Amino acid sequence: MSFFKGTGGVSTYTFELARMLGLRGLKVHLVGQELPDDYRNLLAEAKVTYTPLNLRFSKTGYILPAPYQLYVYKEICKQVAKITDNKAHDILHFTSALYGLGFSGRKSVVTSWRSLSTGEFMKTVRCYGVPRSLMVGASYFQYVAGEKIVCEKTSEIVCPTKRVYSLFYKEFGEKAEYIPPPVSIPKRISFKSRNRDDRTRILFVAGDLSLPKKNLITFLRSIDLLSRAKLSRKISVVLVGMLNRRTMEFLSRRKRHEVKIRITGPLRRDALEKVYQNSDVLVFPSLHDDLSYAVPEAMAHGLPIVISQNLEGFDLVVNNVNGFFINPRNDKDLANKLASLVSNDDLIKKMGDASRKIIDEICAPEKVSQAIIKVYHDALD
Repeated sequence: MSFFKGTGGVSTYTFELARMLGLRGLKVHLVGQELPDDYRNLLAEAKVTYTPLNLRFSKTGYILPAPYQLYVYKEICKQVAKITDNKAHDILHFTSALYGLGFSGRKSVVTSWRSLSTGEFMKTVRCYGVPRSLMVGASYFQYVAGEKIVCEKTSEIVCPTKRVYSLFYKEFGEKAEYIPPPVSIPKRISFKSRNRDDRTRILFVAGDLSLPKKNLITFLRSIDLLSRAKLSRKISVVLVGMLNRRTMEFLSRRKRHEVKIRITGPLRRDALEKVYQNSDVLVFPSLHDDLSYAVPEAMAHGLPIVISQNLEGFDLVVNNVNGFFINPRNDKDLANKLASLVSNDDLIKKMGDASRKIIDEICAPEKVSQAIIKVYHDALD
């Protein structure tokens, strides 16, 4: 059975899925934007064929004006069409429904991260001020219309969160299926063997830390509150991701407290692995977001998760079991939840072990790959 994977940008989900299936003997052809060498090497080890898309984005990167977004969609479809016309593929799997608009006549599978909810879209509009992000599209109606056109004609819809699944099931019935995202399971690192000093290490990971929805300012205010509290252990913070000049200036103006803050910028895969291994807690306080791979990856490394209660779709986190839910607009609430972890190694270990157990039971590559392959067979039948 051969398999085709088409997408505009190669997300962690896309990469992990293609690699996982390649390691299990499927013939996988991954099409997407340029990948770093370390990612290409891992695909080659899994015998996954990779074709980079020849797309030139504007200087603003992924924040594109509406006409340019439509151009990107068209160009992706043109280039993917050349590949699919010249080679035999049983399944086309798109991780964005809009990229699949030109391929609705084939046996296709769509991974849907988003709900078709007006309310969710309006949260995005209010956060950015204007609907500018690539995935939002020129307007809500274009976006929803594109999703519905593809989802009505596609063979199967894979939903990586239960919340999205429940919404798509109401709309499309048994065509929708919930399958958790695949997560590479690292070698277990014992809590005591973590490379630690006298500080509790708090990790914040995002592709672009400067985006308003990532809520970095509230997080930093909570850290300031912690620094003034009488805790038995000091803390350090690691920020992983891109920062714009305005956010960097804000960081430079902050008062210096007993908190070490290290900014790494975007990291290679092996470097990010080391950061996870040397951290104690992951904080994810976004105002709204799709599923970030930082959450399941940190859980796989045995970290508790402190996460926004707005992100109901993050069903891997269970409040008071492997982490805490927080009000993302309340820096005191976030500081209090972090304080309960900072000075309590036993609680960090207990919640970290629960995180690892959840990933082992739900997101293990063997289980996810079996479920995905079944979806492909159902589509072909």
